[in-house]
Amino acid sequence: MTWNIRYTIPFVTIDGQHLTVNIWQADYGGSAKQLTPAAEPFTTSEGTSTDLYTPVRTQSGYIRFIVEDAATDIAASLLSASATAHPVTLTSADGTILWAGFLKGAQYTQPWQAYPYQQELPVCSVMSTMDGVNFTQDNGFTSIQSLTALISTYLPFDLTTITPSVIDATLQVPNTNWQTFLTEQERKDKNTTAIYSVASVKAVMEDFCRYFGVSLHENGTALVFYAHDAQY
Repeated sequence: MTWNIRYTIPFVTIDGQHLTVNIWQADYGGSAKQLTPAAEPFTTSEGTSTDLYTPVRTQSGYIRFIVEDAATDIAASLLSASATAHPVTLTSADGTILWAGFLKGAQYTQPWQAYPYQQELPVCSVMSTMDGVNFTQDNGFTSIQSLTALISTYLPFDLTTITPSVIDATLQVPNTNWQTFLTEQERKDKNTTAIYSVASVKAVMEDFCRYFGVSLHENGTALVFYAHDAQY
């Protein structure tokens, strides 16, 4: 699989930063099409939970651009049955990824209005999207590194982890501890071809965070873990 940029939205912030929103697509063979940014082209916010011990904090937001004519009326071209079909990145002028996530599946409506008009597309962060990605024991989760590597397979870049001393990033999880981590699994007969499963990749990460007493925050291409007994 080769990831390529399908749409790009460059803009300049009020304080003069040159940023670019890129919408990616696997095995896309065309050239990137540049769109005209709206007045507020990109906004995101973190979940509003006030609980410091929320295991995984996710983010959501919007991309906004100007649809100038039929050629830039792109919303229908981005419809997909897959939650991970279109990764989204916000990058700085030097190429640093400041935010990463995916276009969020949403009902598409065709506005009956004249060009130009503003189009708004919802986005959600990587871990938020992982709530819709199924996890099975066949995925081979044995450490936080292997789980992060699994998530990276849905992205055009590799995620990294920043962990406190309470977590050994290479910690192997014995099979006897699966019930501890995978609290939502459906146990099936080992003598058949059936597998153990949980609701989602995000559910596995949440169990991991609860087990070690940490919370996960997303920062660019990094999954940052904070110990609950540490200073924030």
